[in-house]
Amino acid sequence: MDHLHTDEERKSRWYAVHLRPTYIEVCESDASPTNLAARCVAGIPSSLFSTAADEQATKRGSQLLHGHLEEYGFAVVTNVLSHTECGVAIDLAWDYLEAASVVERHIQTDSSSTVDDVDATTKSASISSESPPVRRDDPSTLSSPYYPVHVEGGILPFYGSGHTKFSWYLRDNQTLQSVFASLHNTTPDELITSLDGLVIWRSGDEHKTDAGWFHLDQNPQTKPGFESVQGLLNLLPVSSSTGGNAVVAKSHKLYPHHYTGSFEDEAGSSSCSSFYRQRLDELKGDDWMEIDPNDSHLLDPNNIVTCLLKEGDLLLWDSRTVHCSFPGNSDSCNGRHIPSQYKGLVRAGGLVSMMPKSRATEEVLKGRVEAVRLSRTLTHWANKCALLGEEHEDEASVESRRSELMKKLGPNEGNNGTLLGWGDLSSSRKNLVR
Repeated sequence: MDHLHTDEERKSRWYAVHLRPTYIEVCESDASPTNLAARCVAGIPSSLFSTAADEQATKRGSQLLHGHLEEYGFAVVTNVLSHTECGVAIDLAWDYLEAASVVERHIQTDSSSTVDDVDATTKSASISSESPPVRRDDPSTLSSPYYPVHVEGGILPFYGSGHTKFSWYLRDNQTLQSVFASLHNTTPDELITSLDGLVIWRSGDEHKTDAGWFHLDQNPQTKPGFESVQGLLNLLPVSSSTGGNAVVAKSHKLYPHHYTGSFEDEAGSSSCSSFYRQRLDELKGDDWMEIDPNDSHLLDPNNIVTCLLKEGDLLLWDSRTVHCSFPGNSDSCNGRHIPSQYKGLVRAGGLVSMMPKSRATEEVLKGRVEAVRLSRTLTHWANKCALLGEEHEDEASVESRRSELMKKLGPNEGNNGTLLGWGDLSSSRKNLVR
């Protein structure tokens, strides 16, 4: 989780170059092969992974999925969620946003109070004061000073986000589970899920995500081969106005030697090599590493793409693939292009990754159960139990308090039981944890 505490000098260099991605259409047809130059990526129909799919269809889906990931480092599975299911998920995301905003307001306005005081705080008349928390019926509150704390790319990893009804609603999807089972050549009942959070973007230039923060989520030294596939289940249409995930196609083929070798850029400089050597030393075994923005060999503009995902599409990428989120065009997020039914949201999606439980040790599996009990969000690594914020004791303490306050809120406070504890999980959900 090094990116939560990035040194300002290094961050300045990191954001030094903004390479705008090319937007490419997603075409759900075997007759439309992926062609980056023609701005087209072949979407893989989710019907090939549905429980109703026959053996031949499932085999075809698996071949397409593995082929796309091996060739490009990313793939798109279309229509994993229906329009109605996306609507349900967005409502659950609003439940989380509203509850987390109430918690943030409580922390900011009465930091000296205890967890037991939250009921009185949320029920008091002051909740409707000059600066209200986020409310879905009032898009202007998305600019509230109590909007939940987030990190790069509009990722919301705090307030127990990995344990919300929203996250579990997505993880329950049978097609989603079948996709990951196909990826790992196993069955859905042998999978464990990541316990990470969600992505929400708000309209308005003042809320735009940073641009250019290309990174890897896998350590080139400690994990030199294939390890995992990450996923984003998209809930709102992606356009050049909204922006979205940017991936560097085929960058996984430069892994790990590009970062661990004596790479020199086209100008003959060894600055990129020095940059990566320094970062690998700083990582100390962690998996999150930013890319040198001056790395012209890796960051080929022809390979930097953003897929025009539709609602319900699933974007998958190899953890060795360089990626980031990228904001929309400069005049795009001022509200004029955002349909009213989105209530001020530009982008919404759930982060989810699954892998065979055989990849995790017993110690990790027990730690994951404890993470559920504590409502602590983890990373995309289902086989690595790293509690968010554990590298900084003060952050861990704050997140613990946020989660406790989230659990304290009841249905009368607008929470509707947003966080689910171990005792709230069905047997099938518990099976995805341990």
